[in-house]
Amino acid sequence: MTPDELVKATDGVELKISELNQKIIDKIVENLLLRFEETGQVVFTPSDEYSIKTLRRAGVTQADILAEIQKATPGIQKEVKKAFKQAATNIGRVKVNKRIQETLNNPIPEGANETGTASEKIIDGRINEKELSARQKELLEDVYSRTKNEINKIYEGVARSGSNEFQDACNEAARMVRGGMGPQKAVREAIKKVAKDGTYIQYPSGHKDTIEVAVLRAVRTGVNQANAKLVLDLAEATGQDLVLVSSHEDARPAHQEWQGKIYSLSGKSKKYPEFRSATGFGTVQGLCGANCRHTFTIYYPGFSKNPYKRNNKRSNKKKYDYTQEQRKRERDIRKQKRIIDALEKAKAETNDPELKRELQAEIDTQKAKLRDKKRDYDDFCKAHGLKKQAIRTHTYKSGPVENKSVWEKKEPEVKANGRATSYKNSIKTPMEKGKNKGYTKRTKEELEQTARQIKDEITQYSDRTSKWSGNIDIDNSLLDKGILGTKEWSCNITLADTVDNGVVWHEMLHSCSVSYYKSEIYNANEYIEEATVEWLKQQICSEKNIFNVYAYGDKTIVLQALNEFFKFGTDMEFAKEIFNIPLPERYQWLENRVDERLRQAGASFEDYNDVMGFVERLKGGSNGRH
Repeated sequence: MTPDELVKATDGVELKISELNQKIIDKIVENLLLRFEETGQVVFTPSDEYSIKTLRRAGVTQADILAEIQKATPGIQKEVKKAFKQAATNIGRVKVNKRIQETLNNPIPEGANETGTASEKIIDGRINEKELSARQKELLEDVYSRTKNEINKIYEGVARSGSNEFQDACNEAARMVRGGMGPQKAVREAIKKVAKDGTYIQYPSGHKDTIEVAVLRAVRTGVNQANAKLVLDLAEATGQDLVLVSSHEDARPAHQEWQGKIYSLSGKSKKYPEFRSATGFGTVQGLCGANCRHTFTIYYPGFSKNPYKRNNKRSNKKKYDYTQEQRKRERDIRKQKRIIDALEKAKAETNDPELKRELQAEIDTQKAKLRDKKRDYDDFCKAHGLKKQAIRTHTYKSGPVENKSVWEKKEPEVKANGRATSYKNSIKTPMEKGKNKGYTKRTKEELEQTARQIKDEITQYSDRTSKWSGNIDIDNSLLDKGILGTKEWSCNITLADTVDNGVVWHEMLHSCSVSYYKSEIYNANEYIEEATVEWLKQQICSEKNIFNVYAYGDKTIVLQALNEFFKFGTDMEFAKEIFNIPLPERYQWLENRVDERLRQAGASFEDYNDVMGFVERLKGGSNGRH
């Protein structure tokens, strides 16, 4: 897989993430407008003045973001899977000469296809994914699973930061109003800020990446590492020791030293340096590390040729700097388009005539800036001999016509229903009536083994032992009803065979909670049961790095928002504490805790009622409404 092929393989992911980015921004804009309408001419009250209204709207915003992520998951996952298949079918474009292999008395790679002349057959490493060996499939699945986990963590961070963006925008608007700016202008500026920043994940170091940058880096790194692992496996299978690293002009200066050279995998060669120590392979900053586009192939001494010319450090550095500046200009254009898209979204949504006028005037201004940025980009590329990258300057709403088909293909959704203790609302998983689309199918025995392991581990989180019967039934017809899994009243668990381990954890947690009571207790406490089970499951999956889909976003957001506001403990501490309260007492316990904190804070009557109204989302259930 060449560097260009690596980028091309992930084009579909980039388009889908661009779509998700814009839809998340749209949701934040919608909630800003709702906040404006709720508060009238006074507009926003800053959160530092104890505005539970802002908190509630932020909770709604986060739930909206999670819903958009869940809807987008099937399409994104499909594109990620496609990119990994590309790695599998190329295997580094390794071509093994049959005559060489026979001369060296080495085996022909398993599943390879012979092509070429009769006198010199070529064993082409680009084998069909179905012909991959068990070992190769295992390697590919391992990297694929780790990449999915990383993407899931990015989603979690983006949902939190989106809520924070909303609150920051509210606070900024409030400050501008207090400074004498009209409310409509304050809303306009808040929308511009949200669109300019985009959706992002903030790391513990304080560094921020947009969702597009973070996901693409994860996928491209994952695909490249998968490709690398397959090449190494092929080298081992064919008894080869030397590899050739690719080279390109705009390489990072730190990577320039080792690109285009030959290395020894074993380190036993007297002529060539040891592969890992020389290239940093296996490290974040080294070969095939984070966002690295370099690849490598098997090199046959005496037969293979090194097509790469010795790089001129000065010209490479210049090309690298030009390319980086090009990327910056492309990001600026996308940012400008996002601002316009968000302003137009707000103009279409608002019923306030003055705000419409403010937004239209700003749209005209921003479009003029966009024309200037496009002109500057074209001139820069022409001046430095750079190829313009159309896909890097488009957003979802402004994308080229030829790419609309990628965006507009809708994946089937798994809808929720009201079945008791069903894992509902974990919608939009990449599944269609039991067909495997990114998740590994498992047998009854394999799922029961997973559940038994969870039963041993669950005592770390639950004060009550599991009442699970030990039996798991497979029923893929659940998907037709919008269900991924259920915990039956017999304490059997029924699952679709493509569920992730998060679903199994969810149902096993039910076996430590609602299983101790009759159905009428569940009916009267359904919302608090599902919210607390799912909230704890999310913390467990995050702690254990388990890929999982979200459920009950409209309920778990209450627990998350309350803990962020009142600081009951870490999310895990709070999740364990509330889960371990007996189900019939759980809602009242939460209400008492919140009441205590409100009184301590001296909340106004209005704020008190607002908060309690927020908490009441968790009261009762679909069959036992209060």
